[in-house]
Amino acid sequence: MGDREGLYFVAFGQPVAKGNLSRNRAGASYDRTKGLRGWTRAVQYSCKQAMPAYAWDLVRTKAPLFVRLEFSLERGKRVRRPWPAVKPDIDKLTRAVLDALTGIAYADDALVCSLEVLKSYADDGARPACRVTICELEETNGD
Repeated sequence: MGDREGLYFVAFGQPVAKGNLSRNRAGASYDRTKGLRGWTRAVQYSCKQAMPAYAWDLVRTKAPLFVRLEFSLERGKRVRRPWPAVKPDIDKLTRAVLDALTGIAYADDALVCSLEVLKSYADDGARPACRVTICELEETNGD
C-alpha cells in the first residue's frame, strides 16, 4: 500500500479463530472458542501500545480503511507441509482480529474496505503472532 501513514503493530501469541456464536439460557449470545478472550486482549493491548507512536486516532474517523493481517501460526513438531492449509480458517482468524480492534483502532470494522490476509507458519524459533497494518484508503476521483 505504499508509504502512507498508518498503524503497525504485532500481537504475539497463538492466533485464535472466532467461532460461531452460541446462546445461553437467557438468550444472550457468546463465543465458546477456547483462548479467544486472551487472544482478543493481546491484540487490543498491542494496538493500544502502538497507537501513540504512530499518532493514531482513527476511532473517531469515518474514513475507509485498508487492513493487512499476517498470521504466523505455531508449526506442530511433525508438520512438514509448507503452508497451514488446515484449521483455523483464515476468515475466522480475521474476524477475531477485526472485531477485537473495533472501538480501539476504528469505530466500526465496516470501515474496512480493503483487506489483505496471509496465514503461514512461524519460522523456526519465531513466536506465533499476527502482524497488523491499518491505514486510510486514498481518495480517487476516477480521473
